[in-house]
Amino acid sequence: MSAGDWALIILAVFLAVLAVAVGALSVKLFQLLGVATTMVDGMRDQTVALLGDARTTVGAANRNLEESERLVGSVANITGTVERITTLFEMAVETPLIKVISASYGSAAALRRFKGET
Repeated sequence: MSAGDWALIILAVFLAVLAVAVGALSVKLFQLLGVATTMVDGMRDQTVALLGDARTTVGAANRNLEESERLVGSVANITGTVERITTLFEMAVETPLIKVISASYGSAAALRRFKGET
């Protein structure tokens, strides 16, 4: 065998080893791709579930905000009504009460003078 034949044999062995290495790497790469695909599918499923939960939570929060707004409006109406009733009560009771207190004080002062007390 000549040197050229040996060179071809060495080249053929090198190419065979290289083909086996590339094949093994391809198998590992396809396995990795399968694992990555499974992981992405799992993440997508979890994300879709989380988005569904978030949508439900946001909907509930919006309903609670609407109810709170309605309650605040009711409280404002009640406050206005109480304010009007208080004003009416003050007008109805304040003036006669002042007159009764003034008359009592004046009567007490007159009675003291009549008795001779200063």
